[in-house]
This record gives sequence, structure tokens and C-alpha cells, in this order.
Amino acid sequence: MSRPTALSTPQPSLGGPLLALQQRLAHEFSQPKLLQQALTHRSFSVDHNERLEFLGDSVLNLAVAGLLYERLAELPEGDLSRVRANLVKQETLHQLALSLGLPLLSRVISEVMGPNVVLVSSGDETAFAVRDALTESGMA
Repeated sequence: MSRPTALSTPQPSLGGPLLALQQRLAHEFSQPKLLQQALTHRSFSVDHNERLEFLGDSVLNLAVAGLLYERLAELPEGDLSRVRANLVKQETLHQLALSLGLPLLSRVISEVMGPNVVLVSSGDETAFAVRDALTESGMA
């Protein structure tokens, strides 16, 4: 009698946008449910990304530190720390996320706050987007 393995449970398939993300990353996710969770803000679902984000931040720091240690062997620890901090800071990672189209894939709650304003929660920040005023002024 064979024992069931963790892989015997079928994983949900990825939709078109998530398949496109896999292609941009040149990586096939073995557990699509984790990818979907990683893209889910806590305002959208109780099955959100905060614990994965905590783990991912640590993995990213370790991976970047390892690469810098190997490739910049001549730099002292203080300089390596500054280079690593610059690479993993919020603004740098935000630009990378934009280039990968991650904001478009993120699952967040959007609430209409009036005819021209939409409140969008994203991480710890809240942004107000004025839609119609920009359109009417020709700026959008």
C-alpha cells in the first residue's frame, strides 16, 4: 500500500495573468496556491501574504548578502551592508515589482469614496486616486 505524498493533492491551476508572471520570471511555481497567497493583501482575505512576506524578506536579504559577499570580495563589511540595504530597500523593490507587473496582480480591497476618489489599500500605505478630475483636465 502506497502512502500519499504532499504532491498527491492537486494544486489549483494558475490563471492567465499568473501564467504570464511565471513566463516573465522564467520560473514555474510548484505550488500555485502559495503564489496566489503571496499576492493577497490582508484587506482582501484572511489567507494573506504577511507571514510569507516576513519569510521572503529574510530569504531576499540572505540571497543578496551571499551574492555580494562572493562578487564584491574586496569590500569591507560596512560597505557590503550599505550596498545590500540599497538593493533591498522599499523603493528599489517597488520599482522591480512595477517592472514585473505585480501591482496589477495584487489582490487588495478597493473602496469607492465618492464619485471621483477611490481608496486603495496597499501594504501599510493608503493612496487616493482622483479619477474623473484628471480625465476632465486632460491629465489622464
